[in-house]
Amino acid sequence: MRRPTHALALLSAMAWTVPGRGGDNPDADAMFRDGRRLFEEGHVDEACARFADSQRIDPKLGTLLNLAICREQQGRFASAWAAFAAVEQLATAAGETDRASFARDRVHTLVPKLSRVIVSMPSALPEVVVTIGGRPIGAAELGVPLPVDPGELDVAADAPGKKRWRARVHVEPGPSTTQLVVPALEDAPAAPPALAPPDTRASRERDRARFTVGLVAGGVGVAALAVGTYFGIRAASRKSDGDGHCDGTLCDQEGLELQSSARSSATVATVAFGIGLIGVGAGAFLLLSPTARPPKRSAAGTRVSAGPWIAGRGIVLEGIF
Repeated sequence: MRRPTHALALLSAMAWTVPGRGGDNPDADAMFRDGRRLFEEGHVDEACARFADSQRIDPKLGTLLNLAICREQQGRFASAWAAFAAVEQLATAAGETDRASFARDRVHTLVPKLSRVIVSMPSALPEVVVTIGGRPIGAAELGVPLPVDPGELDVAADAPGKKRWRARVHVEPGPSTTQLVVPALEDAPAAPPALAPPDTRASRERDRARFTVGLVAGGVGVAALAVGTYFGIRAASRKSDGDGHCDGTLCDQEGLELQSSARSSATVATVAFGIGLIGVGAGAFLLLSPTARPPKRSAAGTRVSAGPWIAGRGIVLEGIF
């Protein structure tokens, strides 16, 4: 457990100056009291977090002073220095001379302990934004030693039309000065050209053509299946009639003609069924497509005719759309 002996002495010396928050927010007051308890028990990091939360919810001078003392004990001298400087200004404005004097002494004590970073950018752009630890710094702060807490520090530079530059530097405990040079920013890659809007009219025409072709293919398939069914029944009937004119493998002339007709009808039925299955399948695929659209109906109408010609016999499907 870390023993904040020096900071405890500070708090003891300030006990008469910082008796409490004097706030009217119960949550912030509870966090403040919890922070004091944790600090006295040696849990410095947890205490600082409580003080920071209390100050964020309900800013008070007493809380800020306790937070400054806590940051100093953490070794975050830049944060403590900034907090003490703020306390000095606020206490002076409020006429609290004891707090102002105490904070002023701590500011002077911490100055020799500060870690600093000097950020330079030889080819700085007017619109460049440099951030240190997430805090933007102005152009006037470039090349100036800036107090920072020791440890790992993220630095970034951004400018319109340029690639973001990022770096992580290690800052030694103070007194120390770290030099950091931001290079010239590279140009950002050009944005891809905007895609031309789709030709919606041509797309609609393709969708309607898809629907029409699907309807024709489906109709041809259904008609071919009907033809196949007719010739299948005809083949069975002719074979049955031919069997009555045959004795085993011997047939009279009428029986031979009937058997020949049955074989021809069976062939037509087989071909028609094949075409029918293909047509129905293709038509279903095209008609069930999400992009298929029925064509607009015109006043005169559009006549669609289709007909596979099989063995000298035609099938014609006609419709008005």
